[in-house]
Amino acid sequence: DIGVGGKAPSGQPLANSSLYQNCVKAQIAALTAANPALTLDSAIFQSNGICQVPSIAARPLEASKLLGQASALAGNPPDVDALLTTATALLTQFELLTDPLALNFIRGTSLAVQARDLFAAKPGLSAQVTAMIGSATMLLPDPVNPGSDAADPMAPPLRPDERLNADGCFKAPGLRNVEFTAPYFHNGGEGTLDQVVAFYNRGGDFHDLNIVNLDTDIAPIGLSDQDKADVVAFLKALTDDRVRYQKAPFDHPSIDVPNGGTPGSLSLGLFGIGVLDDRIEVPAVGAAGSSIPLGTPGTPHANFPDPVSGSFMALSGTDQALGADASPAPFVVKASDPQGKPIAGVPVSFSAPQGAAVSPASAVTGADGTVTATATLALAGGVQSFTASSPVSRSALAFVVVTPLQPAPSAPIATAAAPKAGGCGTAPGSTLPGILLAAVPLVLARRRLRRE
Repeated sequence: DIGVGGKAPSGQPLANSSLYQNCVKAQIAALTAANPALTLDSAIFQSNGICQVPSIAARPLEASKLLGQASALAGNPPDVDALLTTATALLTQFELLTDPLALNFIRGTSLAVQARDLFAAKPGLSAQVTAMIGSATMLLPDPVNPGSDAADPMAPPLRPDERLNADGCFKAPGLRNVEFTAPYFHNGGEGTLDQVVAFYNRGGDFHDLNIVNLDTDIAPIGLSDQDKADVVAFLKALTDDRVRYQKAPFDHPSIDVPNGGTPGSLSLGLFGIGVLDDRIEVPAVGAAGSSIPLGTPGTPHANFPDPVSGSFMALSGTDQALGADASPAPFVVKASDPQGKPIAGVPVSFSAPQGAAVSPASAVTGADGTVTATATLALAGGVQSFTASSPVSRSALAFVVVTPLQPAPSAPIATAAAPKAGGCGTAPGSTLPGILLAAVPLVLARRRLRRE
């Protein structure tokens, strides 16, 4: 129950269930004062009617899970655990819509009630276990008036001392676009979806300490690393690309937002006092959307907790003068935040001049904030300019490689052999240097093939 049903005397809002429970408490006090012989169960039943408390459907699967947690605290009595194991399996089949006639539901509910009765009769139970059995009872069908539909029984009337689901609960958003709603939980306790999955996988924090108010479904799951990665991938698959690229109807004007404060830099004065107030502008986006997706680190579109600004620099490979047979050094770029710390996950794109290539053409920065690319030069040689661009910077980085110019291949010069006159000779008008010059393009072509 996450609705607001009224206000407490302190002025704080009350959930609907808390409001109903307060009414039930007041009516029980009035009824028993007027009729001391009235039993508590009768007073509870009458109070629920007077306060018009809505009937609530029983939730035997949750009851079975809660009884299982209580059983673990009590040393796992074998007879109780056997009943609960079967009950949970049957009730789960109903939840998975594999029990169209509700036969497993009815049998599973009966076994859960038997387990509750057997468990409650055991001697020496702790107060915590007894309280959990009581909470489970309120999730099982009403033994007096469960309703006419065995496949959809009603829970018992609201008791004055009943644990309310609103106790410690928070209204949670849906999972659509959850990739962009970090940090998570009411207190921002987890910064990434990986941390959220790990939280539930270990059964939450302070599990045993909060067992009385803990949701029955929160328990250690035992997921493998691959399982956890698959869950995170599924959650990210719920992202709407219109939101990711801020396309209509999710486009927006420019927004000036605070972004902490730089120590030693007083941005403005407030009542004569210097204030640290860094500002950052989220640029306007039209109906066509942005080319920079939400969640890009080092940009105003960054997701929590990534930096929203940064620098983009070349570490090596910017200016290279090479010989004819030399290979260019790798191009290395780095993205850093304003404090100089590397930014991981920043997309980087490389471009190459005509006839040349660069690999990879695109990549994202690693944990050290860098990306390394390798160039393949054009055969013609000369000045060849490559670039690297990133959303972190408005300007592209240039990588210039200079190699000797290579003349274009040409056909060899044809020569006619002169008649021999008593010895070796050359054709009239032909010289040996001319023949050698004609062969130069072929030699260069072979050299280029070797270099490739």
